[in-house]
Amino acid sequence: MVTHPDPRKGPVDRTPPTGRLTVTHRANLAGTTSGLWSGLRSDLQDSPVIGGLRISTQLAIAATLLFAGCGGGGTESTVGTTAPTTTTAPTTTAAPTTTTTPDTTSTITTTTTTEPPRLDWPDDVGASHLGHLSPGRTGGPGSWRRPHPGPFQWGLNEPSPGRYAWDRTDAVVNAIQTERIAILVTLWPFAEWDQSACHADDPKYPGMMPELGESLYAPCDLDAYAAWVAATVERCDGDGVDDMPWLAYPIRHWEVFNEPEMQGPENLAMFQAGPDAYLELLRVSAAAIRGADPLAVVLLAGQAGMHDQFLRYWEPVLSGAAGLFDLGNIHSIKSSDTFFAADYRSRVDATGHGDRAFWITEAYVGDRGGWGRSDDELAKVTITGAVTAFSEGAEMIIVAGLTKVPQSILDAGDVVDATIAASRRSSRSPSPRASSPCPTEPSYTRSGTALRSPTR
Repeated sequence: MVTHPDPRKGPVDRTPPTGRLTVTHRANLAGTTSGLWSGLRSDLQDSPVIGGLRISTQLAIAATLLFAGCGGGGTESTVGTTAPTTTTAPTTTAAPTTTTTPDTTSTITTTTTTEPPRLDWPDDVGASHLGHLSPGRTGGPGSWRRPHPGPFQWGLNEPSPGRYAWDRTDAVVNAIQTERIAILVTLWPFAEWDQSACHADDPKYPGMMPELGESLYAPCDLDAYAAWVAATVERCDGDGVDDMPWLAYPIRHWEVFNEPEMQGPENLAMFQAGPDAYLELLRVSAAAIRGADPLAVVLLAGQAGMHDQFLRYWEPVLSGAAGLFDLGNIHSIKSSDTFFAADYRSRVDATGHGDRAFWITEAYVGDRGGWGRSDDELAKVTITGAVTAFSEGAEMIIVAGLTKVPQSILDAGDVVDATIAASRRSSRSPSPRASSPCPTEPSYTRSGTALRSPTR
């Protein structure tokens, strides 16, 4: 139990973040699934898939083993301990005692304190391992939504210092929660009034998203930024203190920014500061998030891919981020048929975060390199790629590009998700914090090359 920084909240039982990889998780299916992947891939190559959502038997077996065998199916041996034998001392008979009742009667006054009602995470929310990217309210596959860029922008929520405006965030959250969808929030650290305080004369680059502005530097006033983050999380944590109106259930998952290595001007511009600046932003954000909600889950910003220029940016960040995040985060837009899952897992492990799981928060299998693959071929790749990514330790796949992705590919993701759900119906739904992945030996090696286009 820890005491919350806000005394109105009382003690909070801070459960350690789940979804972290253990030796047992790593070994759970290493021998069981290794023989299925080659058969799964060849089976899918020869079978018509997706048209009528017909799924191969081997895929169902593989996905079922993956998710029924780990995160609840896997067991760890426990050693029973017998209490030591104790010797009872001989019993002695005490002399009778006389109790004198006092003549005065004391009155005990009790005070009842009513704590604010707390919202629990519902069992039917966020129970799948699939979600989608959208501007906010647009529907899509899975039971998670990542509004992009979404309304959680510092300047939008705090248009002038100390004056908060929550109408946009509240409207989006209420609309999504009406659909019983879990929300992954991306925090954007830009406010025009803050940027002008110390970056007024610095070069400006048109950002990928005009609503973020053209001054994309690290905050000038980190204390003011941290105050906004804390206030934002506080309104969404469901603890009954300063919660937003009509909050149906808590928001627990907070992504600290997006693709900071996209520096512009030759690439898409997301951030105009180096790894040290992002690491400090992560440090300040994580402290503010956890200070407001000890049950919160902190995600790294999504890494744009595994290309060399991106790796150079993230190496010092990951090396210095011990204890600052709960989940890693990788993107793959038409670059890797398995969404870089194996490469990213290896890089996270190599930088000292082997106990952290990861999500793929932008995933898009498209026709790349002029291969000319049909929609049905891409749908098959989606199935094999998703299952392989999950086997490498990915816990969540967020589908990107809803307006561009053929329906057959979206259906393929639904097939994988439905198969996983079927394998879990006899057991408890996964924790809202994360499930327990069961990675096998890496089966994918990086084939991407450095790019200067939105493809990554």
